[in-house]
Amino acid sequence: MQVNGILRWTGAPTGTDSGSTRGEGVRQVSHTAFVEALGRIATGVTVVGSVDPGVDPGAEPGAGGKSGWVAQTVSAMCSVSVDPPLILVCINRRSPINAVIERGRVFCVSALATQHDHVADTFAGRPWPGKDRWDFTCGHWEAASSGAPRLTDALAAFDCAVHSVTEAGTHLVYLGAVREVVGGTGAPLVYANRGYASPSPVPPSQFPEFPDAHPDNRYTPPITDSPTTDTTGRKARTEVTA
Repeated sequence: MQVNGILRWTGAPTGTDSGSTRGEGVRQVSHTAFVEALGRIATGVTVVGSVDPGVDPGAEPGAGGKSGWVAQTVSAMCSVSVDPPLILVCINRRSPINAVIERGRVFCVSALATQHDHVADTFAGRPWPGKDRWDFTCGHWEAASSGAPRLTDALAAFDCAVHSVTEAGTHLVYLGAVREVVGGTGAPLVYANRGYASPSPVPPSQFPEFPDAHPDNRYTPPITDSPTTDTTGRKARTEVTA
């Protein structure tokens, strides 16, 4: 239901074993409500590519990945660790790229810029006229160090070896150990509310009753190895850099 412009949904509590408190307070929601809520969250857009080790890497790439290349558009990607460098991607179990990643144990993540909306649609299985699904003639591609396909003008690209794989419902969650990073230029392609967009600056919030509340007046703690005392006698916060 909708209350004061906010969609709210509830469902029946999940079942639990007799005598167990696990799952108490957890409610099931409908698939439609869950997907609609996720659609309100803006995410970056990436294409995850891999290479089949059983196919001649010198073959000419094309529709269907004749060179052994396969790729899938993915929005569920994030960093996990700086040391060691790890990233995470979630891929639907139905995607054919999973079998290739399992065989080759490598993948490369290309972060898309605003000029790559057609690339995102092609590798999501929604090609524009003149292209096929998963067609590597859409965009300009090169082989990363692992052999996996990398978009040459990607906003950023992360070439990875598989660190671990976890089954999670409809998806497989891959942790990738980053072996090579390539940085590009441009504005990030963003997906939200079932459409593409680009980020724009947001002016700071203003509070007339608190004129000193603005980003330029934020407290900046000193970076130290141990707590210190500032000029007011307060214990200053300690920041630890990675």
